[in-house]
Amino acid sequence: MAGKGGVPAKGATAVALDVSAISPSATGHLIAYPAGTTRPGVVDLNFGAGQSVTNLVVVKLNGGKVSLYNADSGTLNLAADVAGYYTTGTGAMFTASAPRRILDTRNGLGAPKAKVGAHGTLTLTVAGKGGVPGQGATAVAVNVQALSPTATGSLTIYPNGTSRPATAALSFSSGRRAASLAIVRLVNGKISIYNGSSGTLDLTADVVGYYGSGGATFLPVGPTRVLDTRSGLGGSGQTVLSHAAAITRVMNVPALASANVTAVLLQVSVLGPQRSGTLTAFADEARVPGVVTFPFVAGQAVTSLVIVPIVNGNVDFYNDSSGTTQVVADLLGFYAE
Repeated sequence: MAGKGGVPAKGATAVALDVSAISPSATGHLIAYPAGTTRPGVVDLNFGAGQSVTNLVVVKLNGGKVSLYNADSGTLNLAADVAGYYTTGTGAMFTASAPRRILDTRNGLGAPKAKVGAHGTLTLTVAGKGGVPGQGATAVAVNVQALSPTATGSLTIYPNGTSRPATAALSFSSGRRAASLAIVRLVNGKISIYNGSSGTLDLTADVVGYYGSGGATFLPVGPTRVLDTRSGLGGSGQTVLSHAAAITRVMNVPALASANVTAVLLQVSVLGPQRSGTLTAFADEARVPGVVTFPFVAGQAVTSLVIVPIVNGNVDFYNDSSGTTQVVADLLGFYAE
């Protein structure tokens, strides 16, 4: 990664990548980790046979490199697109927030009340919305959902007023809701979202934080499992009940114990859900937000990157389905002042 895709040759500590698993021949998952280190038992991307899937990952660099491991029994193609990088030197700081909706094409919030057409581009004003300041923000962390797509395709999310890159931030299948976290540089206070399918869809976008001159510094860690309801790791029991929340303490990780942590970066997986539904990650002792983090389908594993503010050292995960599910969360880094 060092010296590639805008990442400096020296000084970068971690990189944000949109990673796509393309045409896998078998069901499986992908692990992204610092090159030259022991491969962790974590999951960064789940996929089904023949299903192209994209997820944002943040990986600590080792020797300027990362490793991508195909943990299935078949072959696949991979694409990796740089969304940004972290450094110990000068750079933007991050301010995390509870999710705040700034776009919903179903009701006209942030854009006209209309579906986004095939190969259409939606321009979204971010500055001054959802807790993002009117001036001074350089990039935004936003959770984007594709709703009721009529054809299989992908979304490209990029800075407004720039050339659209040939990359994907979110892949989706016809008729299936999908969501992904995106970190996007702001130009003119706006971002653009391109529907790369031959069908129509609705879009929502929820701000979970922004980058600017004030806030917290990101500190990457080697992937560390902090929650696994299958084994009871994290103290949340051994399943997440219907319409109930699992609570896990992340401050038990030694790297966080002495830091003034404002938010954590987690790779979260839903495994073996009995029914289709949604998962919402949110700060402990807060009300369950009125927006979801990502959807899931009965019987299928799904993984998504989340940024969650820390309260009492805990993070909550709410299962909004009519069945039980298992939840796994891996700590990739944290934001500290």
